[in-house]
Amino acid sequence: MDIIQVITRELKVEKWQVEAAVKLIDEGCTIPFISRYRKEATGSLNDEQLRTLHERLTYLRNLEDKKNQVLSSIEDQGKLTKELKEQMQITRQLTKAGMEFCEGILEGQDVVVVRSGVGKVNAAVCTQILIDVFDVKAVINTGIAGSLKAEINIGDLVISSDLVHHDMDAVSFGYPKGQIPQMDVFSFEADRALADLAEKVC
Repeated sequence: MDIIQVITRELKVEKWQVEAAVKLIDEGCTIPFISRYRKEATGSLNDEQLRTLHERLTYLRNLEDKKNQVLSSIEDQGKLTKELKEQMQITRQLTKAGMEFCEGILEGQDVVVVRSGVGKVNAAVCTQILIDVFDVKAVINTGIAGSLKAEINIGDLVISSDLVHHDMDAVSFGYPKGQIPQMDVFSFEADRALADLAEKVC
């Protein structure tokens, strides 16, 4: 993402003005100082424009940092899958729906290791295959996700207690937001024993 270009478009000013202001901000100049004493450098950007520029600069830089952290986390997920496969005794491998399922024994337990990919559709397809083909008794899903809580940072570990479809909205048909139509349950509880074990080992 070209942050300078984004801010230039949003403020409807010249690119050189934004570049000059960003340079001064990065050098440690305050907004009041730039507004009063560096008008010639920024093309007379006013105090309000500079404050908006500073806010957007901070936000977009943080966004870019978080995006890079997420991409790094996705890469690490692939490494985790590879490490698990290296530690297990593989008895069968199957490729289905573009996913490689490795069945075998890990730490004395019968397991199936697979990387489903990004998104809940992939996760759902993967889970259904695990049920239909491998007759699994439980699914442990690890991955990265967004958060509605600002205090939860990238890299923090969250163990789920239940699952709700946050983007399901059938309110017009009399269902509470999050409930899937024609299903009796609103949320799907996690296996308490597995959740407790996850919390214990982490």
